Amino acid sequence: MEPRRLGPSSSVRGASSAFSSRPGSSARGQDGALAEVLETRALEADAAYRSPKVAVAVLAALAALCLAPLSPSVRAALHLPWRDVVSLLSPVAAAYGFATLLHRRLGAAAPAYRAFDLVESMAWLASASALVVRSGSAESVFWLLHFAWIATRVWGRARARDLGLLCCACGGAVVAFALRGRGDQAVLAIGASGLVLVVWAMQQAWARRLAEVERDRAGTQVLVVERKVQSERGRLARDLHDGVGAELSALVWRARALQDEVADETTRAELDRFIDRVRLGTDELRSIVWSLRAPTEAWDDTVAYLRARCLELAGDEVEIAVEDRGAPSTMKLSGELRMQLVRIVQEAVRNAVRHARCDLVRVTLAADREIRATIADDGRGIPELALAESQGGLANIRERARRCGGEASIRSSDEGTTIEVRLPLPKRRPDRSTEPRKAS
Repeated sequence: MEPRRLGPSSSVRGASSAFSSRPGSSARGQDGALAEVLETRALEADAAYRSPKVAVAVLAALAALCLAPLSPSVRAALHLPWRDVVSLLSPVAAAYGFATLLHRRLGAAAPAYRAFDLVESMAWLASASALVVRSGSAESVFWLLHFAWIATRVWGRARARDLGLLCCACGGAVVAFALRGRGDQAVLAIGASGLVLVVWAMQQAWARRLAEVERDRAGTQVLVVERKVQSERGRLARDLHDGVGAELSALVWRARALQDEVADETTRAELDRFIDRVRLGTDELRSIVWSLRAPTEAWDDTVAYLRARCLELAGDEVEIAVEDRGAPSTMKLSGELRMQLVRIVQEAVRNAVRHARCDLVRVTLAADREIRATIADDGRGIPELALAESQGGLANIRERARRCGGEASIRSSDEGTTIEVRLPLPKRRPDRSTEPRKAS
């Protein structure tokens, strides 16, 4: 028999693109988290803007603005009769009311609501600029309508569209004054338009900064939770190892001592089975403790642990060959995925050593587009009926693969049995350790 081959039989493959360590990968993860915060806040702000109380307040304010020119002093200050104000603000109120109704009935994602949201914005800005131009003065108080509209778009999702509408509305007022031969008012309109755009830019920067702070706070909370979980996992691992593990080892030694004192062969055989069961429990406990001690682990460390476990399971009875075909260099396996993979391979090797009457067990491990574990032996195979009705180790292998989102296939013949397990690759999370720290 050849000596056992426990080292990898081929060089580790290069990292796949999904796990490549590129400098911009962390930045892309940060941008994605920021976009998610902005989208969430935009939806919340939109829902608040379309709430019944706010709708009543907005419509009441528009109505008051329409009726204000009825007062001679207000009409003189605005330089507009109330009919002009009503004719220009009525479409705004109608568009806002109908868009609010669509939001309440259909939701923010409905195409009809998005269309009328655009109509409302166009009506609001166009009416505001038209009121400024009709007043004949670029110093008109109706510029406040532009600022009021900006306030409703703090967390706007269509920022480029909103900026375009704002530029068109302000530019339209400037052009209208210029075409009327009011050069001095056109210059004042340019200044007012610049102020409107500056306020819009400052508000957007403020909103983005708030979103960044919220993203960083959420990330910090996640890290704190992960640290607490890791600390608790370490405590559980120590308690299991020092408490339950020590008790199981003491049971094994006591059973061996009883074996030496008992002459009855039946009792000795029963003690042998008892020792085997305790050893199985010890193996399971060892796998659990190993998985608890680290939340994630590199592929090479997992393969090294599996080699050692396979060697222990094979003992001196069976030759075992472990082949590592490589994995992405930056891939990390979570504790749950690592434990399930280890238990699948352990169960398959244990079955082959105990029941297959084989001379060689070959274990092949790889991870490229998916994680693959193949355990093949040259034993007597599994009867077809037993393969179909298995409720023991083979069923456990299938169930463990299913829990991880994968599948297990078992092929058996007179020339041996092959168990092939396919598991999905772990999802890559951005590495927060490489992110620049921000001052509090």
